[in-house]
Amino acid sequence: MVIQRLQIGDFRNIEGARLEPSPGLNRLIGPNGAGKTNVVEAIHYLASGRSFRQGGPVGLRREGAEEATLFVEVDGGGGHRLGARLARGGREMRLDGATVSSFAALAGVLKTVQYTPEGHRLADGGPRERRRFLDWGLFHVEPDYLQLARRYRRALQQRNRWLKGRPPGVDPWGAELAFTGEAMTRRRADYVQRLENRAADLFRELGGFGELAMALDRGWPEGLELGEALERDRRRDADTSRVGPHRGDLLLTLDGAPARERASRGQQKAVILALHLAQLALVTEETGDAPIFLFDDVASELDQDRRAATMNILERFGEQVFVTSTEEALCPLPAAATPAATFRVREGSIERSD
Repeated sequence: MVIQRLQIGDFRNIEGARLEPSPGLNRLIGPNGAGKTNVVEAIHYLASGRSFRQGGPVGLRREGAEEATLFVEVDGGGGHRLGARLARGGREMRLDGATVSSFAALAGVLKTVQYTPEGHRLADGGPRERRRFLDWGLFHVEPDYLQLARRYRRALQQRNRWLKGRPPGVDPWGAELAFTGEAMTRRRADYVQRLENRAADLFRELGGFGELAMALDRGWPEGLELGEALERDRRRDADTSRVGPHRGDLLLTLDGAPARERASRGQQKAVILALHLAQLALVTEETGDAPIFLFDDVASELDQDRRAATMNILERFGEQVFVTSTEEALCPLPAAATPAATFRVREGSIERSD
């Protein structure tokens, strides 16, 4: 999967830019605040329908602009054109020139894996970030997982509305929630197993210390089926569904202790990077279609040895990579046989310099 053309208009501080990236490494070089992260954020938004930054959609539009526009032409999966218009009244998404009613119609057309400074939330944040990480990665290798997760979410919303009145009688949504929730959890557990060995190996390759392990907290007590756990929770006069995969978590440990407690800040960065690189490797190996890897602010996140190790891993498993940095020397060009391009970013303007 390769981006052939990217257009950005009035997005963050970028008034207008058109990029024709290299199919290999793409370096976005410029001072802090120039707009480098905005480029990778634009790609991520078209892939996922959301930003990886905190804050709402208002901040996505350039100050004073009525709307922001994003467009990407992708070579892969038959080739597609994706677009987004982010206006004051809402957003419009387009696929191959036609407006689509929801982002679900675009899911999977553009696949990305990203490592950003905000990624620390994966280690020290709440379970929600880790559930998103699991589900996003799982969807890339098993596209039908999205429909299963949406089916579970609809049943969860319906059941929670029903529970608000604390009604008597048979739970009309319990069976559907239990069936889809158990199926989601089996998929998640299998994915964690497949991901764990790759992540542990890559963590060592990145110079991490200790044995990295992963396990799934499924979101309800061991020894119970989900239907039983839902009914038991309801008998406790719950007015919302307090058990299920929406309460699950990805447990990360180093040498048997929670990674957030055992790992230093530098070690946590290595853990998070290993997870994202493992996700990239798994998708590439199992589907033969490497996602686009977005690597924001390489300088502040990694020392020289880890940067070199990361780029070696990306050459093995990646295809098209976008890296942002304040200096060229912090992300040197790969071997001559690997295609690459350098873009200079200054105050929201972007120019190719090679």
